[in-house]
Amino acid sequence: MDSDGASTNQYSPQSFNSRMTAVVPFVVLQQPDWATLHRTVQAFRQESQAALQGLSRDLQVALATEQEYRQVLQESTESDSGTLADSLQNRIDRLSILLEHNAKLLGTLLQPFPTIRVLPSANREGQVGTVNSPNPNDTIDHTFSRAHTFPIPRGAAAFFESSSPQQPYDSGAQILAHIVRDWSDAGRPIQASLYDWCVEQVLAYRTRTPSLHPTVRQAQHDSTRPADRILVPGAGLGRLAWELAALPTPSGNNSAEHRAVYVEAVECSVSMAATAAMILPHTYRHKLDESVTTTPGGWSGRAAAHWTAYPYVVDAFSNEVDSERRYRAVHFPSVDQSEKAYETGVDVGAESSDRYRRSRHLDSRNNLSYTIADFTTYRGLTETSGAYRFVVTCFFLDTATNVYDYVATIRHVLEGPSRDRDMALDDERCGGDGDGGLWINVGPLQWHRNAVLHPSANELRSIVERMGFTILYWKVDAAPVEYRDEVVGTRGPKEEPRSTHYDAYCPLRFVARRN
Repeated sequence: MDSDGASTNQYSPQSFNSRMTAVVPFVVLQQPDWATLHRTVQAFRQESQAALQGLSRDLQVALATEQEYRQVLQESTESDSGTLADSLQNRIDRLSILLEHNAKLLGTLLQPFPTIRVLPSANREGQVGTVNSPNPNDTIDHTFSRAHTFPIPRGAAAFFESSSPQQPYDSGAQILAHIVRDWSDAGRPIQASLYDWCVEQVLAYRTRTPSLHPTVRQAQHDSTRPADRILVPGAGLGRLAWELAALPTPSGNNSAEHRAVYVEAVECSVSMAATAAMILPHTYRHKLDESVTTTPGGWSGRAAAHWTAYPYVVDAFSNEVDSERRYRAVHFPSVDQSEKAYETGVDVGAESSDRYRRSRHLDSRNNLSYTIADFTTYRGLTETSGAYRFVVTCFFLDTATNVYDYVATIRHVLEGPSRDRDMALDDERCGGDGDGGLWINVGPLQWHRNAVLHPSANELRSIVERMGFTILYWKVDAAPVEYRDEVVGTRGPKEEPRSTHYDAYCPLRFVARRN
């Protein structure tokens, strides 16, 4: 790692491909637009430059104003230090260094990566696809060029809103925000509230409702095949999918021969996918190469962070409490590899503490993949019809242009009710909730700018039910969950909040079964 905190590894197609195929394959239906990665980094640099120029203008105003009020200021202090102008100059000096650090980090993360190209009509599970490794000449030079200009739609002030979803989803600022939420210690409270809840629901309903899909039921008696397929649309940097891929079998055996699930992450943003492609290999226990492991032979306890970012430098200046906290570093990926017991909400007897304790000592079990595609395209693929036991959506539903399209696609990919009534009756006698696939959701209803429909929670429930689902659980949280990391209450009892305002939501949580 260099002084800027970015990894000094210069991966070649050969070394990176062997690493990726051993950990998480990245699947594409068409060749990604790699130029998007360059545009993301360059736009971040452009916005950084504009933001610093805005601060320079503030400095000039402060200097002129303090000169005008110099008599009053002199009466209030014995020296000319500690003025707002001094603070602004210090801020400009420090931000210029840290913004450049972040730009270099994004340049390291946002590089072309090996992909597996599949045809839409192909059966993806077990398919041997074509591995497209980046050519060494494809490595993107993210050096800022003044010959390229990028529009800044809301001016410099908009740049300092990284913790808010108002920034474009695949912008550099949003990538930094997702790094904090998904892969840093600062994001652990959010991970526990959102991702752990999703894992708990999957555990609970897998316990209560064995899959009745013929191929999946066969897999439950065949330890060499995954028992359940889980789809995670809007996967972002892959943390939720990664957590789900670590689910244990009912016996607690977490080895490759007894893997419990096959998880497929889906994401439309090439920039998010590129970042995930760099981060995910550093989250596994097995030895990948000397740059990844931190102790001889593998991880010890907690996986050491590989990169350092300064995500708070692009936070809004408004509502700031202590400007020094803007410069705090975040190290990632931070992965707690200790065992963790999940509350399933199901009475499974005395064995529950051992039976449903999921080990986070993860190795590469080849049960996690990442597909770069628009989720709604799955509705047009015959091989995805009824292919998944679970669909898990987190902070995703409100990104729909037309929410009916999302609901219809989810219904298309979920397992349908079994035609074998004897199997269905057996499931009911075992205490199951039915035999259709399950949709687990958590997130707000902050419909994005592209949305043509903006239903309320109760209207959404009606849509879901009318589209062929039975609601098993439905609740809107009473307490808010913050978007990136907790501004209030997590920095110690004696520390003030970082901001007088923060972005938070009372998420809608529901579980629905396909009829």
